[in-house]
Amino acid sequence: MKPIRFSPHAEGNLVVREIPRAEAEATIRQPMLSEPARPPREIVSRVYSDTVTGETMLLRAVIEETAHEIVVVTLYKTSKLKKYLPKETL
Repeated sequence: MKPIRFSPHAEGNLVVREIPRAEAEATIRQPMLSEPARPPREIVSRVYSDTVTGETMLLRAVIEETAHEIVVVTLYKTSKLKKYLPKETL
């Protein structure tokens, strides 16, 4: 299993956006949805229950996977599930 490294920007997102590191790592390791972004990046998404807001939220992370590690470029949470998830997954 490749190690996950958070960029300084992503580390700041964890704190400012109150995203639990465990939820971020779960999203990266077991995404509900994965979509290509500008190469070599990929966007992974996962629905989770946010303990801060008490809502069902979508966590999205932009990652770059290398031969040795997974680098998290940025991440954010949103309540707009319909905007990002295909109809059949809702």
